[in-house]
Amino acid sequence: MRRQIPETRKPVAEDYRKLLRNKKAELLVALGLNSRALAEAEKESGEDSVPLSHEEFIRLRLNRVLYGQLRMVEDALERMGLGEYGVCTDCGAPIAPKRLQAVPWARYCLDCQERANVRYASDLLTAGKGI
Repeated sequence: MRRQIPETRKPVAEDYRKLLRNKKAELLVALGLNSRALAEAEKESGEDSVPLSHEEFIRLRLNRVLYGQLRMVEDALERMGLGEYGVCTDCGAPIAPKRLQAVPWARYCLDCQERANVRYASDLLTAGKGI
C-alpha cells in the first residue's frame, strides 16, 4: 500500500509540480533542437559523411537520454496526480525532501536507489562477460 502526500506537504508538492513541469518543458525544447539538428544533418549529407555520421550518432544517443529523462519526469507527474509522489516505489518509504529537490523525478528513496544501481552494475558486468 502506497502512502499519500500528507496535507501538510501539499504546498511543497506544488513546488515539485512546478519543477517537474519546467524540466519537462526544458527537455521538450532540447529534443526539438536536437531533432532539428538531425534533420539539418540529413540535408548536408553530401559533405564528408564521417564527421556527420559521428555527429548523428552523438545526437541520437543524446535523444535517447533526453527521452529517458522525459519519461521519468512524466512518470513523476503521473505519480503526483495519483497522490503517490514522494514515496519510494520499491519500499514505500518517504523520499527525502533534499533528494526530491535535487532529482524531482526520483522514484526511489536513497537506499533503494543504491540497491538498484548495484543491481544495474551487476547486470552490466554479467552481460559483458557473456554469462
